[in-house]
Amino acid sequence: MSPAQEQGDKMESQRKEINLFAVTLLILGFAYYLLVRNSVGIHVAVGPEYVSIISWFIENGWIPSFIHIYALSLFTWSALAFKSKYYAIMLWLLINAIFEVGQAIPTNFIEKIPDLFGISSYLANGTFDWLDIIAVCVGGVVALLTMYWFESVIKNKDIEK
Repeated sequence: MSPAQEQGDKMESQRKEINLFAVTLLILGFAYYLLVRNSVGIHVAVGPEYVSIISWFIENGWIPSFIHIYALSLFTWSALAFKSKYYAIMLWLLINAIFEVGQAIPTNFIEKIPDLFGISSYLANGTFDWLDIIAVCVGGVVALLTMYWFESVIKNKDIEK
Protein backbone atom coordinates (compact mmCIF):
# COMPACT_ATOMS: atom_id res chain seq x y z
CA MET A 1 0.00 0.00 0.00
CA SER A 2 1.37 3.39 -0.97
CA PRO A 3 1.79 6.15 1.62
CA ALA A 4 -0.96 8.16 -0.10
CA GLN A 5 -3.40 5.23 0.13
CA GLU A 6 -2.42 4.66 3.75
CA GLN A 7 -3.05 8.34 4.53
CA GLY A 8 -6.43 8.20 2.75
CA ASP A 9 -7.46 5.08 4.70
CA LYS A 10 -6.39 6.73 7.95
CA MET A 11 -8.42 9.87 7.18
CA GLU A 12 -11.48 7.75 6.29
CA SER A 13 -11.17 5.89 9.59
CA GLN A 14 -10.92 9.19 11.47
CA ARG A 15 -13.99 10.52 9.66
CA LYS A 16 -15.98 7.44 10.62
CA GLU A 17 -15.04 7.88 14.27
CA ILE A 18 -15.99 11.54 14.48
CA ASN A 19 -19.16 11.03 12.41
CA LEU A 20 -20.26 8.13 14.61
CA PHE A 21 -19.82 10.36 17.66
CA ALA A 22 -21.79 13.18 15.99
CA VAL A 23 -24.60 10.77 14.98
CA THR A 24 -24.76 9.56 18.59
CA LEU A 25 -25.18 13.17 19.73
CA LEU A 26 -27.98 13.73 17.24
CA ILE A 27 -29.74 10.54 18.35
CA LEU A 28 -29.56 11.79 21.94
CA GLY A 29 -31.03 15.12 20.82
CA PHE A 30 -33.83 13.34 18.95
CA ALA A 31 -34.53 11.17 22.01
CA TYR A 32 -34.73 14.36 24.09
CA TYR A 33 -37.39 15.75 21.76
CA LEU A 34 -39.38 12.51 21.89
CA LEU A 35 -39.14 11.94 25.63
CA VAL A 36 -38.88 15.35 27.28
CA ARG A 37 -40.23 18.14 25.10
CA ASN A 38 -43.96 18.62 25.03
CA SER A 39 -45.71 18.96 21.70
CA VAL A 40 -46.29 22.71 21.90
CA GLY A 41 -42.77 23.55 23.06
CA ILE A 42 -43.76 25.50 26.17
CA HIS A 43 -40.82 25.97 28.51
CA VAL A 44 -41.40 25.31 32.20
CA ALA A 45 -40.20 28.09 34.50
CA VAL A 46 -37.49 27.16 36.95
CA GLY A 47 -38.92 26.75 40.41
CA PRO A 48 -37.77 25.45 43.78
CA GLU A 49 -38.72 21.88 42.79
CA TYR A 50 -35.77 21.78 40.38
CA VAL A 51 -32.84 21.15 42.63
CA SER A 52 -30.12 20.01 40.30
CA ILE A 53 -28.52 22.00 37.51
CA ILE A 54 -28.95 19.05 35.16
CA SER A 55 -32.73 18.88 35.60
CA TRP A 56 -32.91 22.67 35.20
CA PHE A 57 -30.95 22.40 31.94
CA ILE A 58 -33.14 19.55 30.68
CA GLU A 59 -36.46 21.09 31.68
CA ASN A 60 -35.69 24.40 30.01
CA GLY A 61 -34.91 22.84 26.67
CA TRP A 62 -31.40 24.04 25.92
CA ILE A 63 -29.99 20.60 25.16
CA PRO A 64 -31.13 20.64 21.50
CA SER A 65 -29.44 24.02 20.95
CA PHE A 66 -26.25 22.68 22.51
CA ILE A 67 -26.31 19.36 20.63
CA HIS A 68 -27.20 20.93 17.28
CA ILE A 69 -24.09 23.09 16.99
CA TYR A 70 -21.89 20.48 18.66
CA ALA A 71 -22.81 17.61 16.32
CA LEU A 72 -23.11 19.61 13.10
CA SER A 73 -19.79 21.39 13.70
CA LEU A 74 -18.15 17.97 14.00
CA PHE A 75 -19.85 16.75 10.80
CA THR A 76 -18.78 19.87 8.91
CA TRP A 77 -15.22 19.65 10.21
CA SER A 78 -15.09 16.02 9.08
CA ALA A 79 -16.47 16.95 5.64
CA LEU A 80 -13.75 19.60 5.35
CA ALA A 81 -11.07 16.90 5.85
CA PHE A 82 -10.39 18.05 9.43
CA LYS A 83 -9.33 21.50 8.33
CA SER A 84 -11.12 24.75 9.17
CA LYS A 85 -12.28 24.01 12.73
CA TYR A 86 -13.22 27.62 13.23
CA TYR A 87 -15.13 27.84 9.95
CA ALA A 88 -17.22 24.78 10.84
CA ILE A 89 -18.08 26.16 14.27
CA MET A 90 -18.74 29.73 13.12
CA LEU A 91 -21.01 28.48 10.32
CA TRP A 92 -23.27 26.64 12.76
CA LEU A 93 -23.00 29.35 15.41
CA LEU A 94 -24.28 31.87 12.89
CA ILE A 95 -27.08 29.60 11.62
CA ASN A 96 -28.25 28.76 15.15
CA ALA A 97 -28.08 32.40 16.27
CA ILE A 98 -30.07 33.60 13.24
CA PHE A 99 -32.81 31.06 13.88
CA GLU A 100 -32.92 31.84 17.60
CA VAL A 101 -32.97 35.63 17.14
CA GLY A 102 -35.53 35.17 14.36
CA GLN A 103 -37.93 33.84 16.97
CA ALA A 104 -37.94 37.31 18.57
CA ILE A 105 -39.33 38.92 15.39
CA PRO A 106 -42.98 39.99 15.79
CA THR A 107 -45.42 37.45 14.33
CA ASN A 108 -47.15 40.05 12.11
CA PHE A 109 -43.80 40.66 10.36
CA ILE A 110 -43.02 36.94 10.05
CA GLU A 111 -46.41 36.34 8.39
CA LYS A 112 -45.25 38.53 5.47
CA ILE A 113 -42.23 36.28 4.82
CA PRO A 114 -42.76 33.43 2.30
CA ASP A 115 -42.91 30.16 4.21
CA LEU A 116 -39.97 28.38 2.61
CA PHE A 117 -39.36 24.97 4.18
CA GLY A 118 -41.58 25.86 7.15
CA ILE A 119 -39.14 28.52 8.38
CA SER A 120 -41.85 31.15 8.94
CA SER A 121 -43.87 28.69 10.98
CA TYR A 122 -40.79 27.80 13.03
CA LEU A 123 -40.01 31.47 13.73
CA ALA A 124 -43.63 32.40 14.51
CA ASN A 125 -44.17 29.48 16.89
CA GLY A 126 -40.75 29.48 18.55
CA THR A 127 -39.77 31.30 21.70
CA PHE A 128 -36.60 33.38 21.80
CA ASP A 129 -34.40 32.58 24.78
CA TRP A 130 -31.01 34.08 25.57
CA LEU A 131 -30.14 30.84 27.30
CA ASP A 132 -30.43 29.05 23.94
CA ILE A 133 -27.86 31.51 22.58
CA ILE A 134 -25.61 30.68 25.54
CA ALA A 135 -26.14 26.95 24.92
CA VAL A 136 -25.13 27.44 21.28
CA CYS A 137 -21.96 29.26 22.35
CA VAL A 138 -21.13 26.56 24.89
CA GLY A 139 -21.80 23.89 22.24
CA GLY A 140 -19.37 25.66 19.92
CA VAL A 141 -16.68 25.77 22.61
CA VAL A 142 -17.21 22.09 23.45
CA ALA A 143 -17.03 21.24 19.73
CA LEU A 144 -13.72 23.10 19.48
CA LEU A 145 -12.35 21.31 22.55
CA THR A 146 -13.48 17.98 21.07
CA MET A 147 -11.71 18.81 17.81
CA TYR A 148 -8.48 19.66 19.63
CA TRP A 149 -8.80 16.49 21.71
CA PHE A 150 -9.44 14.39 18.61
CA GLU A 151 -6.40 15.91 16.88
CA SER A 152 -4.21 15.15 19.91
CA VAL A 153 -5.41 11.52 19.98
CA ILE A 154 -4.59 11.16 16.28
CA LYS A 155 -1.19 12.80 16.78
CA ASN A 156 -0.41 10.43 19.67
CA LYS A 157 -1.42 7.42 17.54
CA ASP A 158 0.98 8.63 14.84
CA ILE A 159 3.80 9.04 17.37
CA GLU A 160 3.27 5.51 18.71
CA LYS A 161 3.75 4.03 15.23
